[in-house]
Amino acid sequence: MSAHIEPWIRAKAQATANELLNAIEGVRAIVVATEDGFDVATAQNKPIDPSRIAAMTSSISAIGQILSQEAALGRPECLVVDATEGYLIMRRACCGPVVLVITALTQRQALLGLAMHTVTAAARQMEAST
Repeated sequence: MSAHIEPWIRAKAQATANELLNAIEGVRAIVVATEDGFDVATAQNKPIDPSRIAAMTSSISAIGQILSQEAALGRPECLVVDATEGYLIMRRACCGPVVLVITALTQRQALLGLAMHTVTAAARQMEAST
């Protein structure tokens, strides 16, 4: 399924990645991937391997899903990794028939709450326009 993403979905994902790269202060990269770990769109200020990030995001999302189910918390909407050098913010977004994960990689000085809000707004905009 992931190899056959519709062109309009790829275009919307790329536009979202570009917008987030410009909107979040301290962002290193934005990767939009399928739920099963395939890179759909990338925008970056610092070099990363988007395919590797997409694959790892898929694994982290799956673990979050299982933990949320086990704890009876419902479906996870956003996952955050708080690391010594920055944050990874992962947010689920449906675009037409495809479930995507938007991942923002930021530097430590980024304002976490503002970055989360910005990623959430982008995900909602993506969902509303399909």
